[in-house]
Amino acid sequence: MKFSLLPFTSLLLSARPAFAQAQDATSDQTGQLASLITSAVNLVHYLLFNIILPASGGILVLMVIYGGVQMITGSQENGKKTVIAALTGAAIIILSGVILSFLLNAISGGNA
Repeated sequence: MKFSLLPFTSLLLSARPAFAQAQDATSDQTGQLASLITSAVNLVHYLLFNIILPASGGILVLMVIYGGVQMITGSQENGKKTVIAALTGAAIIILSGVILSFLLNAISGGNA
């Protein structure tokens, strides 16, 4: 019984283009993943800076007005607490906007 390496050699030679195609598919998938991440970061950036932070700023203004009305109508201690809470919320809103802007720019490479 004679053993020949010819079938195995042709099998190995024909497998090389398949590996090259697999590498191309992997780089294509990496590009798609990067595009998906960029889209997600842009969506989060839009939601935070165009919807959530302005809405919280509007609520902040209403809280300050409500606290002022409380102070004028006689309940100065409750009004003072409300205004202080609103101003604390303003500081949190501003800091969260700065931190989120920094993080989103770091994730997206400055594209957000």
